[in-house]
Amino acid sequence: MSTPILILSLFVAAHSAATGQVRECLDCHDGRDPTAPRVLLSPGAAHAELACAECHPGVEPPCRDVPKAATCDTCHGDTADRMAGAEHTAHVAESAAVSPEPGTPHTTCRACHEPSAHAVRRAGDPASPASRDRVSETCLACHASLHPRHAARFLGGKHHAPAPGQRTEAATCADCHGSHVIDSPRRPASRVHRANVAATCGGCHRDARTEYENSVHGRAAARNAPEAPVCTGCHDAHAVPPRRGGTDVVAACSACHAAERVSSAFRLRADRLSSFSGSYHGLALRLGDDRVANCGSCHGHHAIRPPDDPSSTVHPDNLGTTCGACHARTCGGCHDPVPARFVRGTVHVTPDRPSHPVVGVVRSAYIGLTGLLVSLMVLHHILDLRAKIGGGAASARGAGRPAPRLSASERIQRAALTLSFWTLAVSGFALAFPESPLAWPFRAFPDAAAARRAAHRGSAAVLAGLALVHVCDMTLTRGGRSRLRLLWPVRRDARDARRDLAGGDASQPPIRLAEKAEYWARAWGTAVMTLTGLPLLAIDFSLAHIRLWAIELAQTIHFWEAVLAVATAVIWRGYAVFIDPAARPLNRPG
Repeated sequence: MSTPILILSLFVAAHSAATGQVRECLDCHDGRDPTAPRVLLSPGAAHAELACAECHPGVEPPCRDVPKAATCDTCHGDTADRMAGAEHTAHVAESAAVSPEPGTPHTTCRACHEPSAHAVRRAGDPASPASRDRVSETCLACHASLHPRHAARFLGGKHHAPAPGQRTEAATCADCHGSHVIDSPRRPASRVHRANVAATCGGCHRDARTEYENSVHGRAAARNAPEAPVCTGCHDAHAVPPRRGGTDVVAACSACHAAERVSSAFRLRADRLSSFSGSYHGLALRLGDDRVANCGSCHGHHAIRPPDDPSSTVHPDNLGTTCGACHARTCGGCHDPVPARFVRGTVHVTPDRPSHPVVGVVRSAYIGLTGLLVSLMVLHHILDLRAKIGGGAASARGAGRPAPRLSASERIQRAALTLSFWTLAVSGFALAFPESPLAWPFRAFPDAAAARRAAHRGSAAVLAGLALVHVCDMTLTRGGRSRLRLLWPVRRDARDARRDLAGGDASQPPIRLAEKAEYWARAWGTAVMTLTGLPLLAIDFSLAHIRLWAIELAQTIHFWEAVLAVATAVIWRGYAVFIDPAARPLNRPG
């Protein structure tokens, strides 16, 4: 007889013998004999083809003595040895809530596999509590009450698929924590100890693990630096979201990069969060625009390297490609992405650390100029009030210069100018101060950032259009040129202004110096705001043709001109409309 046939014959004989013994045992253990416990052998059970004596040594029907209790380690000794020192084994064995027989050798096995050893199925069987399709459900049978917060976050995360049959690709509890040797994160041998987390997550996320291990974070973790983040430092261990928005990314990064202990340990600048939050990207993100760049957009998510590493996305030679990922080709796709030479410079800028000294000088000059002009306007109002109220000449001056009637076209232009100016101011400062009440009107829209952007650009177009119409009127029409000559400053304006503030002669020129100053200040502000707003509007074109520090300079001038314009409108026009005795309706003659 050949060897294969002999082996097959022995297998068939052994199987027949085992089947025969099982049948003999079931003659008593089928539930009809009240003195013998009932045994149910489930079809397809892992132990269905074993002889009873393999788990119950010494059993020979008919049984004269009570057989020795079966223990899983009789066959699964290696697994039992590995489980012996695990925390999970000890906790389950001591828990009376899991089994009515706490402390018995097989309690821990029954808790996860089947209450009855006769019904245990192989882990590959979809009906098994230990199968991929059901293992998380099995764990949650205990941990939903022991750790309700973790359980709820896991059920709402990406690792949990909602329906059976859809979990073969999703991570299960056993994928991360292990199936038999389960320890708490405090133990170095645990699969979820911080030293092992990258390897555990890398079992599924292989590319991410490779990138992480070669990154600044992975290298620091390999040196056992306690401040170095591992996977669970950035990603919640249980509540893994389907997609992380920009706000979540910034919050995850700032948890370390805004912490003094981390900055000190790795000698990092502590202003990274504040500098990002004050940039356009940070301000737009704070307003709710998750489409703008966040930390990961520039630095990467897993392959984060220092700026002096040639393979880093923020290395000077790679900044053009990095910025070009969002600010793509310009001018109809003819030009290359952002040239690296234009984006070289300080990216994380702060008021005390601008990208170029010129930016700092201009910002300081504007701060000083704003304070000076506000002080001069307040001083003018005080002197003007004293002259008009104390000298009693207010009525005469008001009567001597009756306000001319505006045409219908001029009234429409004035209304459009006022509306567009204040819409520009509110929508602009809503971006600069996204948590302020100025942003509330835009937060009523589903996309607050888009609503603010549309309002700002629309009102800017209206204001620029009105300015263009005004320039054409003042230069191309006879009446406009006549008014322009009257508005042009002359030598006697200063003398008339001094006499006016001193409460002297009530006679007035057609247009006072203060009115001329207001007109030319408005013209200057409109021109500067338009010129500095254009490179910010066409930012892709600007990045391809203008130095980075020049864009920051335009942004600085644009902001402070807006501050000046609003301050002038509130202080100067507010006085002229609501306080000036010569302009108040009750002082009109007749």
